[in-house]
This record gives sequence, C-alpha cells and structure tokens, in this order.
Amino acid sequence: MKNKRGDGYIPACVMIVILCMLIAVFMTFASAVNMIRISERNARIVLDSFVMKNSIEIYNSVKNGNDYTEFLDNSEYISEFSSYNSLDLSGNLLYSYGEDGNELYRTTKPRIVFTKEKSLKIAAEYSMTVPLYFAGVKVTEVTVPIKAVSKFNDKF
Repeated sequence: MKNKRGDGYIPACVMIVILCMLIAVFMTFASAVNMIRISERNARIVLDSFVMKNSIEIYNSVKNGNDYTEFLDNSEYISEFSSYNSLDLSGNLLYSYGEDGNELYRTTKPRIVFTKEKSLKIAAEYSMTVPLYFAGVKVTEVTVPIKAVSKFNDKF
C-alpha cells in the first residue's frame, strides 16, 4: 500500500509555481512598458530643448523673409538624444545596456520632421525594440514605433 499523506500538497505546489511564473511574466512586461514610456518622455525632453535652441535661429530667419524651416540638423538631435539617454551608437541603431552587459533596448536613429510648414512644430520618430528575458534567456523582442511631438507657438 502507498503512502498518500503528501499527495494533497502537489496541486498546491503546482499552482504556486504557475502563479509565480505568471507574476514573473507580468513584471517583465511591466518593465518593458516602463522603458518605452521613459524613452518617449526623454525623446520629448530632448526635442523640447532642441526646439528652444533652434527657435531663435528659425524665428530670425522667418522674420528676415527666409524659410529656415526646410532643414533641421538631424545629426545634432541624434547626438543630443544618445547623450541624454546614455546610448551607444553602432551602425544605424542606438543601444542601451544594463549593468550586467545585457541589452536593455535598442532604437533606430530618430528622424525629426516638421508637422506643419513655416512653423516650429516638429516630431521625432523612431522605433524601439525591447528584448524580453525569462530566467536569463532572451525569449522574444517587442518593437514599438514612437513619435514625440514638440512645438513652439509664437504670440504677437
């Protein structure tokens, strides 16, 4: 005859392990969403700074009858964006690494475009890819397009 005293604990242990796995997946997803939100907010902060720095030049150009709004220095924004977010440039991508050396996320180079002509309303567009790890192993990657918008309204 078998000893069945411990059989009542097996379903409870299995449920606890499944619950812990679900919590780990939820925490990983929440961490990825948080990184995406922080990246979008940082892109907007750098874009606002970029708009303020270039607003004087653009305003003076428009005041003198020129249309300076046709060209903005995208490389200057990329430099400020990567410096502000502590990103490493490699090829056409910007990388962020954690303390353990694993990739936290990577982005394409941001591209700034005007949302309205002859005004200072611009947007930075890029894609962010976040790798998802489970138990230290990269399971999949999530790619999200991000668009940060900034504008400078002049009041006369």
